[in-house]
Order: sequence, then C-alpha cells, then structure tokens
Amino acid sequence: DTTDDHTLLWLLNHIRLGIPELIVQVRHHKHTRVYAFFVTATYERCVPSPACPNVSPTCPNVSQRIPNLSPTFPELAARGVIQQLFPLHEQRILKRLMKSWVQAVCEAQPLDEICDYFGVKIAMYFAWLGFYTSAMVYPAVFGSILYTFTDSDQTSQDISCVVFAIFNVLWATLFLEEWKRRGAEFAYKWGTLDTPAESLEEPRPQFRGVRRISPVTSAEEFYYPPWKRLLFQGLVSLPVCLTCLILVFLLMLGCFQLQELVLSVPELPRILRFLPKIILAVVVTACDELYKKVALWLNDMG
Repeated sequence: DTTDDHTLLWLLNHIRLGIPELIVQVRHHKHTRVYAFFVTATYERCVPSPACPNVSPTCPNVSQRIPNLSPTFPELAARGVIQQLFPLHEQRILKRLMKSWVQAVCEAQPLDEICDYFGVKIAMYFAWLGFYTSAMVYPAVFGSILYTFTDSDQTSQDISCVVFAIFNVLWATLFLEEWKRRGAEFAYKWGTLDTPAESLEEPRPQFRGVRRISPVTSAEEFYYPPWKRLLFQGLVSLPVCLTCLILVFLLMLGCFQLQELVLSVPELPRILRFLPKIILAVVVTACDELYKKVALWLNDMG
C-alpha cells in the first residue's frame, strides 16, 4: 500500500525486459482484494536443477538462459516484495504419478519419474523412506518369531531381550552400510554423487561479499574472506555470547536468592511466595526475545 504506482511500473518493466522468459501480469486477488503481480513460467525455467549439467545440449543450465534469475526471487522475498513463490503443477504428470505411485500397491516406486518432476532431494527422500520401510520387515519378523517362542518366565524374557538387542545392532549396521551403497547408486544415477549438499543451495540474500569467479566451479559467486569472519567471531561474537551467558547466570542467581529470601519470611502472604517464580518466567521470556535479536544481528553481521 505504501509503494507508489511509478515504482511498481518500473519493477514490472524491469522484470519483463530483464527476464523475457517470464510472463508477468497485473491481476486483482479475490481473497486479499488487492492488485498483485502474477509471475508465471515453466518449472524448468524457474527452478535450477543441480542434476542438470551445464554442458548438456538437451538440458541447458537455467542461469545461462535466464541471467541472474536464481538470486532475484530470494532477494525480492527477503525484501518483502514477494510473499510466496511456488511452481505450477502439470496435471498430466501428476495423473501419471497418481497411477504409478500413489495408487500402486506393493509395487516399486517410480523414483526416476519422481526425480524428474520433484527434483533430486525429494526423490532421494522417498528412496530412503522406501528402503527403510522394506528393511523394517526383518526385525519385525525376527521379533515376532522370538516373542512367539519365548517362555513366560523372567529368565527366558531376559535372554530374548538380549538376543533381540544384538540382532538390532547387527541389523542397524547392515542397514546403514547398505543404504550408503544404495544412496551412492542413486546419486551417481541422478548426477549428484560428487556434489556437496551446500553447493546445491543458493546463498542467502543477506549474505555479503565480493563477486568473484570460483576457482573450483568457475561460476560467479559471493566471497567473504575467512580472516574477516574469524576476526568478527573472536572480537564480537565471542564477547557478546559470553556477556549474554554471564547476564542470564546473574539474573537466575538473583531470582534464586529472592526465592530464599521470600521463603525465610513466614509472615509474607502466600501469594508473594510465587513472586520469584513469576519474575524468573518473565526474565526468561524477555531474555529469549533479546537473544533472538542478538543472534540475528550476529548472523547478519558475521
């Protein structure tokens, strides 16, 4: 409401000229009763895929087709210009997944189709979930058999618990090792085997630094010198954290001393005996809000 029409028109023209692949329309939102920008594009153009290599002729990198698209939306969302961002679904693919995935009983999950539509992270999650569910069959069957043949006396029950615990240790070890191999297989298949998880994420809009060409990926990135970060942590973050710890310790100690003082005076009304606890609750709530602001400030500054 505080933004004038000239600024909105400038932003609209800037988006249309800078990113011609996007479709930007001004429409009236029925529920909020305000006019808003409706920005639409295909899913492949809006969301860069880490599994899509730059050299592939059939799947060109999104940042090459739409320059500076990736940091645009997070920055606008951080400034409050954009409230929500979500891709529109393709009903044709959803119906196909509904039949081959949701409605299919006792069939293998179409992980490749899930990866193509939802991305590698979602596909990897459901791959792990399916593998974990299948692996739980072994302890369930073994535990049921052990429970069936265990006598009612205490000695037999203790022996069964020990045997089942040993089985769970062996099962958990084999489960983790097998999932490492299975996860590496999926990662190699989907093109993210040697890509760390943090390199797949865009930097925070609040991250400050100088633009440079990465010596590892040869892509443009923001760089903040490590010595500046260590200097800030040693001269600012550490003293502030220690001060906060000392402050909360002194406040807590003062509340305890007040509690001892109140309990030592039997003539006081009963309701005043709860006064130190009320003060402690108020102090904890106030410190919590204060520490949140301090943590956000340290995170943005460091």
